[in-house]
Order: sequence, then C-alpha cells, then structure tokens
Amino acid sequence: MELNLHRPIIVDEADQFFKSLGVSDFDFDSGRLWGWRSRAKLAVRGSSMKPLIGLYEEGTHNVVDIPHCKAHHPNINAAVELLRQGVTKLNIEPYDEDEGTGELRYVQMAVTTYNTSLPAPERYKNSKVQVSLVWNSRNENSHNFEKLNALANFLWRNGGPKSDVRFIHSVWANFQTSTNNAFDNLLRKLQKYVPYGASVTDLYAGAGAIGLSLAATRKCRQDPCVQKNLGSVKCVEVNKESKLSFEKTVERLPNYVDSSISWHPCRHFSC
Repeated sequence: MELNLHRPIIVDEADQFFKSLGVSDFDFDSGRLWGWRSRAKLAVRGSSMKPLIGLYEEGTHNVVDIPHCKAHHPNINAAVELLRQGVTKLNIEPYDEDEGTGELRYVQMAVTTYNTSLPAPERYKNSKVQVSLVWNSRNENSHNFEKLNALANFLWRNGGPKSDVRFIHSVWANFQTSTNNAFDNLLRKLQKYVPYGASVTDLYAGAGAIGLSLAATRKCRQDPCVQKNLGSVKCVEVNKESKLSFEKTVERLPNYVDSSISWHPCRHFSC
C-alpha cells in the first residue's frame, strides 16, 4: 500500500527542482485523500451466503471483495454493507458469469449532494447514495422480479428516510441479460447449415470465434493419408492484432479437434 499520500516522494523531488530554479514558494495541495470517490460500479459475485461485492482483479474477471474501501465515500461503504446483508437475508443469488445464471449482476453507487439547505462545504459529507441494481432478467415481468422488489424495499427500509440513520437517497433497477447464451444459440444454428468436411472462409473473423466453432463441430480438416483437402476453415481479418488471440484459442482447443484451421490477414475486405 502506498504511504505518505499527503506528500508523495515526487512532490519532494519537484520541490527541489523548483528551488534549483530559484522558486522557493512551491506548494502542493493533495485534496481529499480518503472518501473522495463519489461513484462506484461494483460487480456482485460469490454466493448468497458469502457475496463478493467489489472490483475485478487486474486482467481477470475474478471479483475482489472491498467491504471497507478507503477511496469510497463512507456512505457508499455503508450502502454496500447493507446490500450485502440484504443479499444474504433474502437469498439473492449473485450472477454466475460462466453459466449466465443468478440474479444480481452489478450495483452502481453514486452520492448526490441534492440538499441545498446545507452550506456548500457540508453537502458532500452529508450526501446520500443513489443505488442502482443491475438485475439479470429482461424486464419487470421476469419470474424473479419479486426478489428484486424485496431487495429494493429492504434497502429503502433500512437506509431510507424512515431508518435510524439515512444514507440512501433512492433505489433504482436496471435489467440486463447475458448475451453469451444468445451467441451460443447463434453458433448452434449456424452449425446446422454447414456440411461435415466443408471448406469455410470466415470474413470479419476477429479472433475466430465463429470459424473455430465450425472447425470443432463440422470436421473441417485435411486427410493426411490421401493429402486431399476435405475442407478447412480460413479466418480472414483486417485487424492484425487479433491474430494473437486466435492462436492462443487454437492452442487451447481439445486434442480431438484436428481440423485444418488458419488465420489470414487482409488489408481490406475487397481483396
């Protein structure tokens, strides 16, 4: 953890630099060190009994729980803790990214300084949190809408205007479903139209998700015994940066996928 945030080492270096130029009144204002973050979008994972509410670990989609984040406004931390209690008490299932299942995907917290009756310097300290729940369903007619409504009521009852200590301004809900299932369905339908052993050229291939799916399921390969091209998949893409992702995906294909697969750069798609 970085220490001396009120005066980082680089400030001392800058001070010495300006003094060498004859500037002796260099000053540094660090501003708010803790509790400065007024907006936070947090992923919700784990289980109902042990929910993880936090940020993705760098380079992954593994959620790191941050129950007492120093950067967050204190009322954001209070709202996160209340949400955690509600998830457990109401048996709300956090989102499972691999399966596309679960109920609560994300939560966005934003502090609002709406109370103009307070002096300006006191508004941030006494601001309330607007809570937006991102629910894993299409709309309010979904089968689990009652649990969403129960969670919203729990937050409002325990953190709203009738609670002992009010720190929630309002509670909102957004509906969002996973696109993974839709894409998987698209691939399955597409596979039905491609004969076994066919030759396929996948234009605008990107990292080759569609082409690799066909190679794995429709046996697009070359027969090494007769050196006869029974079929292949050629992924053509103008963005050369996607080749690395394509190659890494090919390396991870199961051993039984012995299709003839190749990636081809193209300067433009009229070639």
